[in-house]
Amino acid sequence: MNKHSLAKDFKFHPYCKPLCLTHLMFADDLLIFCKVDPPTIRHIMSSLSTFHKCAGLKANLTKSQMVVGGCNAQLHEQCIQLTGFTETSFPLKYLGVPITASWLTKVECQNLLEKIITKVRVWSTRHFSFAGRTMLINSVIFGIINYWASIFILPTSVIDNLTQICRNFLWGGDTRLLIHP
Repeated sequence: MNKHSLAKDFKFHPYCKPLCLTHLMFADDLLIFCKVDPPTIRHIMSSLSTFHKCAGLKANLTKSQMVVGGCNAQLHEQCIQLTGFTETSFPLKYLGVPITASWLTKVECQNLLEKIITKVRVWSTRHFSFAGRTMLINSVIFGIINYWASIFILPTSVIDNLTQICRNFLWGGDTRLLIHP
């Protein structure tokens, strides 16, 4: 990718150009960034092909998705056809969190709230002491919240809901008062 990004006809995504950022990778997940431009898309597909020849690993077209924006319909369609990827839109999920082109909304945080409410409901069926509930909140719930908060600025209303969920569980283990945004 880095080699192909040095080509004269390679065009970076406007927000990635100052850093010369072409991709982010974690384990077997890959995000690629570029301008909607057929020669650039060809460079990317060529680098994926080179990687396939060297490593024997190939992009799974059924799982690969592409977000295209800010161009006319003809260019849009041309770039989709060059990759063979399915088209998607924001928000999309990456490493369990929604990736969006703007600030995170309450709706996009629904998954976070549901995950925590589910855990609290299961824990509420058991008879934990106050100290046990405190440990679960501090280790499990705050761990999940910190993961999301290290990536995003969470909306105030979501933080308020999370606080109420933790408070209700801590002081009584009661899930009847849990709010859904």
